[in-house]
Order: sequence, then C-alpha cells, then structure tokens
Amino acid sequence: LANVLQEEQHLPWDECECHYCMDVEETVGCKHPHTCFLQAKELLDTLPPKWDPRSPNVEEVESEPTTHTDWKEIDSRLTTHGALQEAFKIFTEG
Repeated sequence: LANVLQEEQHLPWDECECHYCMDVEETVGCKHPHTCFLQAKELLDTLPPKWDPRSPNVEEVESEPTTHTDWKEIDSRLTTHGALQEAFKIFTEG
C-alpha cells in the first residue's frame, strides 16, 4: 500500500480516483485510501531496512562455510517458504 504514494496516477487526497485507490475502496471498503497509504508508509518506515518489504529482495551473500562430515546444511536465506513452523530453527548441544 505504501508504494502507491509514489505512483504518478495517485493524487494526495482521499478523493483520488486512480485505479489503486478505487481498487482499495472496492476490495477492502476503505473510504480514505490515501490516509491508509500514509499510515502503511509510516508503519513501514519504523522497520530496519533488513525487515522492510519495500527494500530490494536481495539474498544475503556469504562465503562458503567450512563443512564437517556430520553437519546438516540449513537454508540460510532471508526469504522463507512453507509453513511458519518450518521457518524456526533451534540449535542445542546433545
């Protein structure tokens, strides 16, 4: 929603009739789409860049790790897929 504020077609008031505002009004029932876009931007602006979904989706680049024969490789990318419980890893000894 926050990215709509950068679109040329969008006008900075709640009566804007660009297709973004009309779509939000029709699908969500929002009567003040520009205000909602501003609120979304304000909330996203509080996030560190690493967690901001507006940032470019660049995977972390790391050097190849040293491997050991009994190590199990984990997916260390920032982007997760699957169910929420599959995104958490717990490391313990023993």
